[in-house]
Amino acid sequence: MTRPLIPILVLVMALTACSPTGDEWTQEVRDNFMSECLPSSGGEQAYCECVLEDLESTYTLEEFEAIEQEIIESDTMPPEIEEMIDACIQEHLL
Repeated sequence: MTRPLIPILVLVMALTACSPTGDEWTQEVRDNFMSECLPSSGGEQAYCECVLEDLESTYTLEEFEAIEQEIIESDTMPPEIEEMIDACIQEHLL
């Protein structure tokens, strides 16, 4: 099985498109994340939910928006987010 990744731009666009700035992750942001993650992961809902839950429990939306800017500028995923993705792969896909 190939390693499903959330492409950097998909993650960024899914999380913050149409999202208000602030601390709370809105349902709209969650729904947008899932609608972008599912196709890029081959429909692996549990995996996408895992990544989203980890992001929500670790960062406020405002904190993630700052990380988003880093992702855009560096074109790389921060190691702590890569670790979240890897953990969700281990839990749900292997």
